[in-house]
Amino acid sequence: MEQFGEASGSEPAPGSAPRAVPASRPADALPVAPPVPRWAWGVLLLFFAMNVFDSVDRWLLAAVLPEVRSELDLSESRAGWLSTVALLGLAVASPLIGYVVDRVKRPRLLAVGFAIWSLATVSTGLARTYDQMQLARALVGVGGAIFAVIALSMLMDLFPRAIRARAL
Repeated sequence: MEQFGEASGSEPAPGSAPRAVPASRPADALPVAPPVPRWAWGVLLLFFAMNVFDSVDRWLLAAVLPEVRSELDLSESRAGWLSTVALLGLAVASPLIGYVVDRVKRPRLLAVGFAIWSLATVSTGLARTYDQMQLARALVGVGGAIFAVIALSMLMDLFPRAIRARAL
């Protein structure tokens, strides 16, 4: 009787090498992931919170866009561009950040990215002209790109392959 593609009996199939199995674990047992330190889960929670704030900031403008449009006397296309420019900032900055992240200490770069994002978010609220708001929204995208690239690479380093999918 065959189960899961294995031939019955204890002999390997012709032409295949015998599998070496440690005596401490059965051949069909899954590999055990190394333990993850508690602080790694704390980092994951911090990154989750940062991602929530970034997402809220990115989509909050859509909720207040009618008021922004009337206050700055913007056309519909110019008002829509304010949402698009943040995504363009993210798209343009991501590959560049990916290059830099391999050459600079990631926690420091993450702090710089969070500072850029925070200042750009405040600047969006304080902007008095269309150009000021456009620049602030582009910097929100750049700060978000720094966070996205670094957070993923740090999580890949913190969590072993066996449980990485749960963390990501």
